[in-house]
Amino acid sequence: MTLETRKILEQQFAQKEAREEDEKFSARLQNWLAHPGNLSRTFDGFYLPNPVYVGIRVPTSAYSTYKILDKNKAEMDVHNMDYIDNYYHRKGMCEAAQNGMLGSAMGFAGGVAKEAVDLLKKSKRGMEFGEIWDDSKKDMMNNFDGLSLGMRYPQRDCAEMLDNFDWRNNIWKKSLK
Repeated sequence: MTLETRKILEQQFAQKEAREEDEKFSARLQNWLAHPGNLSRTFDGFYLPNPVYVGIRVPTSAYSTYKILDKNKAEMDVHNMDYIDNYYHRKGMCEAAQNGMLGSAMGFAGGVAKEAVDLLKKSKRGMEFGEIWDDSKKDMMNNFDGLSLGMRYPQRDCAEMLDNFDWRNNIWKKSLK
């Protein structure tokens, strides 16, 4: 088994584990919603989840999205090649988006925050603002494209889909089908 095949299998296994955890959570949530005390009735007759649900689900999704993005950042750092960030911005966001709408939102927010931090760090190092802005804009477009890819194709492997992506020139070789 080649190293590349092993990495792909590990990634597929991790994605399968994440989906299974989401399914378990969904089953627990449905069970939880079946109990009347877990919903709060508002003054106008609507039912909302008890704040405990929101307090648990959002941090859990934020943490799993962070783990996905952190893993992709570590992989990118190992490769340490020019323009490889084009690929890993898309791959990380694609994987985050495959964890559902909350994963997409967390990925988007995390990407914006990271680029804001990069703006500050790079300007402190004396980099020209125009150059920093262009790089951040490129990274945000790659993030957005990755999120779109993951939301459109939630069951497909992100690395496999990005085989059609020319990361050096930041363009698609051919469209996905």
